[in-house]
Amino acid sequence: MFQVPPEGILLDLPHLRFENIDFVWNHPGTTAETPPAMIRMTSRWIEFHQCSFQSGRVPFGSLRPVAVACRPADRAPGAVDLPAASHVVLDRSVFRDVEAAIASATAVTLQSNGSLYLGPGPVLDLANWPTGKQPVRLALSQCTLRNATALVWVRGGQVPRRPQAIVINAESSVFAPRADGALLFFETLHDPHDLLSRVQWTGHSSLLSADATLVAGSSAEGEAQRLDESQVAIEGLARSHCEFAGPQIDLPAASRLEHWSVPLRASATPGIDPGILQLPHVPTQ
Repeated sequence: MFQVPPEGILLDLPHLRFENIDFVWNHPGTTAETPPAMIRMTSRWIEFHQCSFQSGRVPFGSLRPVAVACRPADRAPGAVDLPAASHVVLDRSVFRDVEAAIASATAVTLQSNGSLYLGPGPVLDLANWPTGKQPVRLALSQCTLRNATALVWVRGGQVPRRPQAIVINAESSVFAPRADGALLFFETLHDPHDLLSRVQWTGHSSLLSADATLVAGSSAEGEAQRLDESQVAIEGLARSHCEFAGPQIDLPAASRLEHWSVPLRASATPGIDPGILQLPHVPTQ
């Protein structure tokens, strides 16, 4: 178990890989305006295999940390090329009590296999809608999202003149976001319906809990509103009653999917295999 220091860990090498490390944030007095980050990376490519990220007890008024914050590396003066997209691999890893699994201010590609996201923040928190030539890409296989506010949450307010796409491929995964969240959430000062055509969802054998909101956005008054999901191109995602092994969200075994109500193309059970996931108990200060 690795206790992350209050300032987090800065990683700036081109390609990094971590295996079997449990990252723990235990600094309950954090009251900054923006969430702290356990990992701050300018690396082009980073991988986490069988790792976990979690915070200890967070009192009211304190912020939970982001697990991994991506930002572009500093460019030479006068450079006109776009910052390269960050590539993050999350393999059989667990995220609990974090503000977001990944937060990014630039284009990012997320590849996730067999990982468990327990919120309360989104899996991917984007500071702005993607622009330029680089879309945001997510590829998920055998993943489970439970009690998180969203899979993708886009902030920023202003809609770019030429918004890029958010491309998602999900196979044999389960999505059960919080009641006050949505699978996709867009914060904007303008009509968010204009952005729905920029979402491309493909894959097969994935489930969205029957009562969950597929896509939501912020109104002009700042309140959440459910958006017209028929405007989003969705392939391979079905609504279903999802019954998990237990109500506890601090144990991977409780998030094993046991029953669902629709036929699927794949024969394997959607979502995580908890037998290969680790989430150690976090002592609080």
